[in-house]
Amino acid sequence: MRLILDSNIYCKDYSLSGTTFQALLTDFHIRGDSLFVPRIVLEEVVNKYYEEYHQLFRTATRIGFVNYIHLPNSNEERERYLTYFQEKLSAFHYSLLDYPTISHEDLAKKALEYKKPFKQDGQGYRDSLIWATVLDLAGRESTESIGFISANTNDFTDRVNNRQLHPDLREDLERRFAGRCVFEIGYYPSLETYVQEHIYSTLEILTDIETRLDNNSYEGLDLKRFIEDNVNEFALGKEFSSAEIGLPDELSSVNLSWIDDVLNIEDISVRKLSETDIMISFFAEVVCNFDFYANRYYVLYNLDDVNPRSDVTDERDDFIRASVTRQVVLIIELIFNVTSRQVTSKQVISVHPSDVEE
Repeated sequence: MRLILDSNIYCKDYSLSGTTFQALLTDFHIRGDSLFVPRIVLEEVVNKYYEEYHQLFRTATRIGFVNYIHLPNSNEERERYLTYFQEKLSAFHYSLLDYPTISHEDLAKKALEYKKPFKQDGQGYRDSLIWATVLDLAGRESTESIGFISANTNDFTDRVNNRQLHPDLREDLERRFAGRCVFEIGYYPSLETYVQEHIYSTLEILTDIETRLDNNSYEGLDLKRFIEDNVNEFALGKEFSSAEIGLPDELSSVNLSWIDDVLNIEDISVRKLSETDIMISFFAEVVCNFDFYANRYYVLYNLDDVNPRSDVTDERDDFIRASVTRQVVLIIELIFNVTSRQVTSKQVISVHPSDVEE
């Protein structure tokens, strides 16, 4: 399958080292997959990386660590990450797709008619360039299916079925190919969805290792202890939506700051990824502390169990940083090398509120 990933997929894992990207890479070309990277996506990922990097520096300045941090020149930092990003992509032997051939006139017409992926307010130029790149790739002489992976379901998919392209996009396909498109363009709302459907579902299930991990008798790996010793290393600072944790929508920039306790491990699944690697996924019920930003008065009058962070609070600001403790379930994936007995990749896939009342 010919794969095109939107920038929001790469921005979830700037290092491309998480379990999902590593699973995608395993036997990538043996499966017959190929990766195509639109130039607009490459450039946006680099810019987004620097924006987040710069925001970290601003936060450090705010809490008084500025004297210990040197912020590199913006161009130098962008070039450094661009080199790194391209090196990671090279493992997939990717093809770079130049800007699409669509005219400014056609883009303007789509914007004026509010055709997706344009929004009612006229935004959507970047997304329209990405979609036009997908169409250009579809126009090449090939019968190989295309997988388009993007978290932007609002602008690319049908309102009823987020696995189906929006009617405006299907209309683009019909207009351009007039029924001559002999392959499918599949839409996936996340890389995890693609990997689950096309990779995990084909892997051998290792029930014996599942049982041994469940009763803590598997040599070299105790899941509860691994979380206690390592989870902050790969989960610290990970941003979640308020809804994922069961917090009000008024909170923003919700980040996992630390884990107080690991209560339970369940639903362990183990699959054979390669001759040397196994993929382990499980649910971990934990007590976590989350940091967030919110309106000062909303915090004071609506959230009884929240602790304002005095170290980053400025009395002149309407918004403050605060923290809250919640019992949640983390869905975690590990890649474990059975030869070295080492975890080689780890990732928090998602989080949701625990069913147990605190």
